Amino acid sequence: MAEWSVTDDVLVHEEEGEALLLNVADGHYYALNRTGAVVWQALNDGTDPIAAVTAAWPDIPSSAVETDVAKVLDDLAAAGLVRRVEGPNRT
Repeated sequence: MAEWSVTDDVLVHEEEGEALLLNVADGHYYALNRTGAVVWQALNDGTDPIAAVTAAWPDIPSSAVETDVAKVLDDLAAAGLVRRVEGPNRT
């Protein structure tokens, strides 16, 4: 899986397993459900989001977890909340 990094201009409010994100750069708010919040926390912790979701819901088939995490990451990237980190000089 590609490496991902949270962008600098995001404020987060977490409550009851869900998260509300504010992209300060464009003023838009985004809500994350429990799966999205687990992915977000994993990115902030520098851990594998697939492993984090699998640990949270071990009964979900790995193919479904991979698909769901990829969708969350694509949506976060489209909103400018995360970016793909390329090459050996990852930060």
